[in-house]
Amino acid sequence: MIARELTKTFETVLRGSLSELLTRVRADPNQQRGEIVLLIAGAPAVEANARQLADGERIFALLHKEMPASSAVRLAAEISGAPKNALYRLIEGL
Repeated sequence: MIARELTKTFETVLRGSLSELLTRVRADPNQQRGEIVLLIAGAPAVEANARQLADGERIFALLHKEMPASSAVRLAAEISGAPKNALYRLIEGL
């Protein structure tokens, strides 16, 4: 997202991918004037969920050596933040 001339008469906000924004700004000389702020979105939540799931699987493997699978899944989910049902699906393949 690009925000231009914030709090002024000619304030504009453009949303889109970086290539889309570049095309729009190049096509309109007025968008090249004034103060411009570029806002970039953070990493998608999918990456965080994948990390939680990997951590949950690793924690489950350690806990399962000492306790039943249901208890190990419950604790691994609580520690890692991974969903219990996703951990159950993973361990079914073990």
